Amino acid sequence: LKNKGNTEKHVKMTVRRLKAVMAGCDATSLNDLTKGKVERFLSERAATEGTSHATFNHYAQAVEQFGNWLVDTQCVSSNPFVGMIRLNAKIDRRHDRRALDSAEMAKLLESARASDKVVEGMNGEMRARAYLFSFMTGIRRSEMASLTPRSFRLDATPPTVTVQAKYSKHRRKDTLPLHPRLVEQLRCWLAPLADSASLFPRLGQRKTWKMIQFDLKNAGIPYVDENGLYADFHGAGRHSHVTELFRAGAMPTEVRELARHSDLQTTMRYTHLRMVDQ
Repeated sequence: LKNKGNTEKHVKMTVRRLKAVMAGCDATSLNDLTKGKVERFLSERAATEGTSHATFNHYAQAVEQFGNWLVDTQCVSSNPFVGMIRLNAKIDRRHDRRALDSAEMAKLLESARASDKVVEGMNGEMRARAYLFSFMTGIRRSEMASLTPRSFRLDATPPTVTVQAKYSKHRRKDTLPLHPRLVEQLRCWLAPLADSASLFPRLGQRKTWKMIQFDLKNAGIPYVDENGLYADFHGAGRHSHVTELFRAGAMPTEVRELARHSDLQTTMRYTHLRMVDQ
């Protein structure tokens, strides 16, 4: 996994899932680990612990990938786990997200900057910077954590930010244009940092839902609205970014490119147009 350029977080998560499956199946050798045993273990785990369909699928995917590695390294002649069952994650969504509009985002930023509390190791100003950056770029939390002053070309035409392939979710180097108003902020944020210093230190390891829940409450904005929709960090940032692009009149193909989605159907799941927009 490391040799293929996967992040440390992804490697640890995959190994943790495989160890859980092996322990659950009482497997001490490959002969103990069969497709049927794995499927029974995952099904029983889902029933007793209430794990989501998406989590079930993640574990199944990790086992299948392990089988592919066994074939690649000639430990076995064929993948014994190929065709593992998958559950329909669409009918088992634990919570759906919503987007914030620009007025709500302004209130959120004001709330964070006025706060003298440190939440998840970040003071109010740093939390506000993270919210604003996510809202105006749509860059994911783990990707934001990888950014340093070297990631930015503020004097280019247009100014850009680059997410390196090993940190990008789809393992591809991505360069995105930056909004002029964000560029003004970034010049101030980056000025005191060393070239290799992180703009958002350890953001990928922080419980960002705690941060934004705290600041939303102080701003008078519900974390969960009357429809049961969540405004967590991913919703208030990436979902809001995609939604605002549509509100600004961007074409669907343009929004898909900026969101770095492989297909338009995924992009539309990030779009939360309200009745007033319609």
